Amino acid sequence: INKTSTHRSEILGNVLFGDGATSAIVAAGEGGWQMSPMGMVTAPPHTRDHVTVKLTDQGYLLHLSKELAPTLVRVLKPAWRGMLEETLQISEPEECDWAVHPGGKAVLNVFHSPELGINLSRDDLAPSW
Repeated sequence: INKTSTHRSEILGNVLFGDGATSAIVAAGEGGWQMSPMGMVTAPPHTRDHVTVKLTDQGYLLHLSKELAPTLVRVLKPAWRGMLEETLQISEPEECDWAVHPGGKAVLNVFHSPELGINLSRDDLAPSW
């Protein structure tokens, strides 16, 4: 974390993404818990500035664009059902429990969005809030 930063977006970015989280689906299997990497979802090249990192002598500065959440909807919309089918052999979001890495309120709200089509309730995402 850059200790000299006073910009809200940079501080929030470091707090939320400083753990280097990745995407995976975790499920109980025959031998206990199993983790399956999710299919790769690639954001369009014009979205490169939605999450930026600048290395400084005091640490790194991470900036999150307000366009991150709307882009997440556009990128995940055609892919989420296939990810569930491929990794868990299910097709409906109600058939599993959810924990979403919290990229802030706007990112969590993506999963409540009727536009995305997953339509999870706040209770469904309670572990993430």
